[in-house]
Amino acid sequence: MKRILFIAPSYLDLYKLILKELQVLAGNQVDFIPAKHFDSPYYHWVGHKTIRQIWFEYISKPIDKYWKEQIKQGTLSHSYDECFIINGEDCSSYLLKHLRKKNMNIKIHLYVWDSSNWFDYYRHQDLYDSIHTFDMSDADKYEKAEYLPFFIPREMQKSRYQPEFKYKISCIGTDHDGRAYIIRKLHNSSV
Repeated sequence: MKRILFIAPSYLDLYKLILKELQVLAGNQVDFIPAKHFDSPYYHWVGHKTIRQIWFEYISKPIDKYWKEQIKQGTLSHSYDECFIINGEDCSSYLLKHLRKKNMNIKIHLYVWDSSNWFDYYRHQDLYDSIHTFDMSDADKYEKAEYLPFFIPREMQKSRYQPEFKYKISCIGTDHDGRAYIIRKLHNSSV
């Protein structure tokens, strides 16, 4: 049995499916820490990646402070075999180096389920043992990143139900990187 540190965003409760897989189905002992969201009005300023990058450079000290407090409080006091991080917006080089120092044989994995057009998720790529992304263009762009499609829960994999599709295309997500414009353009071209 491995001991795993799992750091992930808690939105949409997707982490619960992954946590169940790691704990129950794979038989690991898992410590879950929800990703800390350091927000700003500039973070969601659609189309302004440079402003978001400046914001994250500014916020890097509070991120380090957050992880130093977590370490001081004993949140990361266990010995870990692996660390699995989703997106890693809130993971600083300080945290990753601390994990390596305290756990000499730890394997640290990053899975990115957003596009690097949105944020520089690969800024600490030299500190990860493996990086996977759902985004084919990021896999091509970053040497260490490997393409791995987004997961499908086991319950859906086993389903024999084949739905009839009412729509040819759908988009679930926030409107960044011009998604609404692209969807309108696709809609208008199919009419």
